[in-house]
Amino acid sequence: MIIVKCKYSGGKIIPLEGDQIAAYKATLKDGTELSMTIEKRQEKRTRAQQGLLHELLGRYAREMGEALGDVKIRCKVDLGYWMMASKIMRGDVPLPSWRGAWIDLHDVYPAIYMEQTIAFVRSESDYTKRMEIDFVDYVIKMCTENGVDIGDILRSLE
Repeated sequence: MIIVKCKYSGGKIIPLEGDQIAAYKATLKDGTELSMTIEKRQEKRTRAQQGLLHELLGRYAREMGEALGDVKIRCKVDLGYWMMASKIMRGDVPLPSWRGAWIDLHDVYPAIYMEQTIAFVRSESDYTKRMEIDFVDYVIKMCTENGVDIGDILRSLE
């Protein structure tokens, strides 16, 4: 599988990564059937954003005595980066194209959700830059509201 950036110009879709396509074509046998999905490209999060988010999440988790994974899932749920499994199973919405994990929302918020309230939570690797910015801002707010000192992390961004 390959993912290739393209540009729409003059009524045509033009691949921007010809070398990548040529290398992939060399791995195929004549007559091989392929599928193609074309969608508007959203700029993905950057490694710097990812590093900042994990540094903030780690600091918060340590200071609050919580597991990093639990904090991260709770934030994703709070931010709405998930979809109810029941809607997917009923066919109300299609299975998302993004990667993710199935979780029981009861494990995240037992006072709000009944057991076996299953959701498909989006993998951070499929976040857009905007989603990652919102996630970072949310964690900064959580740290501030809970007295977690992140001044050194924020100063390192200057």
